[in-house]
Amino acid sequence: MRYLTIAFLVCISNLSLAQTPSINKLVLLEIEEISKATVNSNLSRIVKLADHSVWDSVLYYTANQDEFKKDPAFTPHYHYLRALAFFSKELYKQSEKELIKVSRDVNYYNFVRFRIAEVAFMQGKYKNAYYKYSLVDTLEASQLKYISKYDLYSSIGRVSYFLKRFEISNKYMRLAEKLMSPNLSLNHKALFYTDYANLYYEQYMDSLALGYFLKAQQYANESGHLPTKVLCTCNLAQVNLNGGHYEKSAKLFEKCRALTNEQYDSDKIWEVGQMEKKFMLKVKQKEISNLASENKIRNLQRNVFVILAVFLLSILVMGFYQYQVNQKRAKVIFAQKEALDQLNATKDQLFSIIGHDLRSSVNAMRSGTQNLERSLVANDMEQLRNQMEQNSVIAANTYNLLDNLLQWSLLQTKGGYFSPEEHKLSMLVEQVAYNYKGVLDQRKITFTNDIPRTARVWVDAESLKLVMRNLMDNSIKFSKENGNIHTTIQDDSSDTITFVWSDDGAGMSEETRFKLLHAKRLERKEHKHTIGAGLGMQLVISMIDRNGGTIDILSEVGKGTKMLVTLRKKGHGETEDTRG
Repeated sequence: MRYLTIAFLVCISNLSLAQTPSINKLVLLEIEEISKATVNSNLSRIVKLADHSVWDSVLYYTANQDEFKKDPAFTPHYHYLRALAFFSKELYKQSEKELIKVSRDVNYYNFVRFRIAEVAFMQGKYKNAYYKYSLVDTLEASQLKYISKYDLYSSIGRVSYFLKRFEISNKYMRLAEKLMSPNLSLNHKALFYTDYANLYYEQYMDSLALGYFLKAQQYANESGHLPTKVLCTCNLAQVNLNGGHYEKSAKLFEKCRALTNEQYDSDKIWEVGQMEKKFMLKVKQKEISNLASENKIRNLQRNVFVILAVFLLSILVMGFYQYQVNQKRAKVIFAQKEALDQLNATKDQLFSIIGHDLRSSVNAMRSGTQNLERSLVANDMEQLRNQMEQNSVIAANTYNLLDNLLQWSLLQTKGGYFSPEEHKLSMLVEQVAYNYKGVLDQRKITFTNDIPRTARVWVDAESLKLVMRNLMDNSIKFSKENGNIHTTIQDDSSDTITFVWSDDGAGMSEETRFKLLHAKRLERKEHKHTIGAGLGMQLVISMIDRNGGTIDILSEVGKGTKMLVTLRKKGHGETEDTRG
């Protein structure tokens, strides 16, 4: 394109950022009314921050996604406020992502569409911006809430300019000029006419462009906005220079430089000096060749410097990347070493505890067998019956110990079959209780299942039955004769179900309860006469967690224990099974 001395895109950027404060104000007022109607103090605070352009604070207070989930009705407003903040900080990609998330249900959604078009324009996606602006242009007047025809037409005119669709650009700029409000700021008018002048300037219609440049300078001078005055003055100087009005152009360049000295730092002064130098080059044609040679040398030096800088930066980046790779590798090795050390420690402790408990159970079986022989010799049938019952309990406990050990090893090696499905909870409890009927009768313990047959859970049946077997074992172990074990439902919500496994046995202290729920290592049983390696509760907690559930313990010494198990009713993304 045929750009002026100061880049036209700078003018466009300033115009785009400055053109919609009143529109933003209307949208902010609507969001404020919504927050008041529903007493959302957090949203009201963010709106006030946005109203005062404190954009960093807006981004900070809207960064918490959990806050969105608490009030889903306000989520679109949070996304819109974040989009405003990113737009104002010229982070257009982030602004676009937030705008896309705004729901179509909000009253100001058509303005959101307008905003998306603006973001596309600021990213240089002119075809996309033109398409989105055109969609907004097809809306009925009643649908253009918060959007003025002036803003829409001037935007379409600007984006058409960059697409070189000059006829369309001229059409919409003319329509925008007719709709321009008298209350529009002078600075805004100056920028608008600068846009209009550039449209003709690009088509080499300098005589038409000059009139609009003069109009732009008039509004700029009246506004007193120094950057706009500099822009308009320099543009006029360049147009006069192109037209051969060197004396007038020189005066305007001098005025432009004086204005620049009031506002900009030495770098901006240097840019104006360069513009003045270009003017002098027009007068002093003889120096052109010498200056061109100097520029070539400078460009060569700059290119060499850039190449060296890129080369050194590449070496630095590669070194840093290799360092990061080595650090990550060292961390992985260290983590693996720690995990291996922990596994070895667990293995040694497991062997120690298992060896002790297996030895105890085998020794108890041997001692029981000797007592059986003595009872047979003495023909003491009562003692013989008691000893057989005791041997049966020892054998059952030893079997459970070995079964827990097998399940624990499968869990540690990520082995075993696991397939969660919907099951009737009451039926699983009855299956487990049936296997313990002999032991319960022998110990004279009453088991009651009050779980409704309609209660269903989403679990792997075998893993949950393993949990129930461990709960049953513990209840039997720590219950006296004529004791009671009871299962029932405590809570039944739409997503989860909580059942209670309770007994009136020995109970436990708060310290023991805490260890059972939070132990990270195996420990010996506190009860000397109880066979077990401390695997039971670890397996229970692991299996329940694998099924997406939780467990809690309520207990008091001498008053029994309650195990509260919470499970899902159905799996994620699964439909409810309606079979009877």
